Amino acid sequence: MKKFKKEFENRWVAFGTYYTNYPGGSTHWVGVSVKNDNDHIILYDELQNQTEFIKLVTDRGKMEYVKDYMLNEIKTF
Repeated sequence: MKKFKKEFENRWVAFGTYYTNYPGGSTHWVGVSVKNDNDHIILYDELQNQTEFIKLVTDRGKMEYVKDYMLNEIKTF
C-alpha cells in the first residue's frame, strides 16, 4: 500500500478471508472504494501501467479464480 499511496489516497481499502471447505481451503477478498464507474476504470489504468504493480500481482503465486465485482451503496441507515 505504501508504494501506491498516491493511487489509494482518499479511498478505503478492506481485506478479509473466508474459508471454503474448511480446513481444505480458503480464499480472500479485497475491497477498494471508488467514486463512480469512471473512477474505477481510472484506478485500474493507473495501477496496471506501473511495473511495480504488475510485478506484485504476478509474484503472489498461482491465481485460480479471480473475480471483479462492483457494489453500489443505495441507502445508509
